[in-house]
Amino acid sequence: MNLKINKDNLKDKPEMLLKRAGYAYIYSRITEKGSFVRRLARNHYPRLHLYVEDHGDSFVFSLHLDQKQVSYKGSHAHSADYNGSVVENEIIRSQEAV
Repeated sequence: MNLKINKDNLKDKPEMLLKRAGYAYIYSRITEKGSFVRRLARNHYPRLHLYVEDHGDSFVFSLHLDQKQVSYKGSHAHSADYNGSVVENEIIRSQEAV
């Protein structure tokens, strides 16, 4: 699920907002991309996983729920939900934080 926010409407840089919201920065050597995660349990999964894209005058936050780690060797994909109540509630929580 995506959330687009005009840069003029942000109180701070996205990285700082996400840190205050409980997200941690991670970097994938496989995709060579940085992103942010927020754990929902003591283990690494399930977790909210968020990418931030700079679109000039706005940022697009792309959020999904990682249900579990890759379950078979050689795969880079995992079980993820791009909609649903957990993702929708997090989008609402994020909108209130900006």
